[in-house]
Amino acid sequence: ALGIGIGVYLPGRDDADPSVNPLPAIVEVAPSATTADAFTRGLQAHFRESRQNIGGLPVEDNEARRLLILHIVQQNRLFARAATENQSPELSRVLRAFEPILVRLADEDLAPEEAQRLQAQLLFELNVMLTKMNRSPSDRSESI
Repeated sequence: ALGIGIGVYLPGRDDADPSVNPLPAIVEVAPSATTADAFTRGLQAHFRESRQNIGGLPVEDNEARRLLILHIVQQNRLFARAATENQSPELSRVLRAFEPILVRLADEDLAPEEAQRLQAQLLFELNVMLTKMNRSPSDRSESI
């Protein structure tokens, strides 16, 4: 059998002639809505990843548990700062409230029973936050 290849030519950046293929007009999108949506999606991903990591924490391996928790703490701090910048002080407070629990969970002298209790508490809180964030605006009740 002959090995015949069919190539497709894709022009590179150097090949582009703006007079032949002008750049599309830039459509202005409200930056706050786009930024807020991206922030929300990122935070949801962080909560899901944290929930998965906390649910599978190696209770017996102190060092692995500590490193994983420190990573989550670092991410929480970044999202708390971003929440403040996105005018979401309540969300920032929630994220900061996770830190003492996470720090305690990273302690080397943590008893396995306490580690399981703290894991359950964090998993519950993360599930609550994900549920709140996943509700559509029509699902939210408004006070009169």
